Amino acid sequence: MTDVPVFDTDEEYERALTTPGWWEALVFEALSIAGLPRPASVRSGLVGTYPTYVTDTGLVVKIYGDRYAGPESHLVETEAYASLADAGLPVPSVVATGELASGRRWPWPFLVTTVVAGVPWGQVASKMTRAARVRTAGELGVFLRRLHDLPLRGRIALTSSWDRFESLLARRRRDAPSDHFRWNHLPPILAAQVDAWLPSVRELIDESAPPVFVHGDLHADHVFVDPATGALLGVIDFTDASAGDRRYDLPAIQCSVFRGYRPLLAALLEAYGATFDPRELLAFALLHDFDMFEVPAALDPGLGGVRTLDALATRLFRV
Repeated sequence: MTDVPVFDTDEEYERALTTPGWWEALVFEALSIAGLPRPASVRSGLVGTYPTYVTDTGLVVKIYGDRYAGPESHLVETEAYASLADAGLPVPSVVATGELASGRRWPWPFLVTTVVAGVPWGQVASKMTRAARVRTAGELGVFLRRLHDLPLRGRIALTSSWDRFESLLARRRRDAPSDHFRWNHLPPILAAQVDAWLPSVRELIDESAPPVFVHGDLHADHVFVDPATGALLGVIDFTDASAGDRRYDLPAIQCSVFRGYRPLLAALLEAYGATFDPRELLAFALLHDFDMFEVPAALDPGLGGVRTLDALATRLFRV
């Protein structure tokens, strides 16, 4: 049996994530434990929070460490894929689950899933035709509506309760004003307005309606497409799935996938079958657990010189 790793610091773990060849033996061990054939080769997926490897047999192995919310992420993603299993959506299917070190301090659980077809949008969007990109936007709108309409039948994250999502927003409402100064992608004149501009959590969400299944992290590397046609072929990574507000998924799509291009957001919303107040979408962008403004700020330093958050809402989300 391969020795499981022990990391004393986050820095050690991060170095291992980016060190070529570091995780391959554990990937082969996971496949062996699952009773699956040993592939001739494996390659690292895009480097993220947890080591993820693609095999030449059409499988993906994801290993969850005990850092960066690994225990919760494993439980949430397992629950999400169970809910998605019969939904008919273009998402991975779970082939096997297991643990690398049962009974140890941390069992190092893993998931083995199928590979989705296509190429990450972030790698090919700039080379796609406008018609292909509009097609992707429309099909992503259909996907998102079907995802949001799925029944909530989980016990951890995908329940009929608002409690978990409300707790996330309360934490973000507390931390967002200082985080946006620290992240330094909003111009200081806008970051200074965040605290006074943001509504309270109670004002923002309507708890009289039930929550919906939200992906939570729909950025450009999690959306897979056919670059020639724009067909949406897959959506991956449900570690941030939750029962929550449908508007929470839109800032990542608009800011990361569509890079702030509003005609694509318009195509998505038309296919989704709803419209949303730009100010509300900006509020969810400001409260998001990830920095939504890194890509827009890189493309447009100073964010076009807008001086108010109302103007930023119009610039990013008015369709």
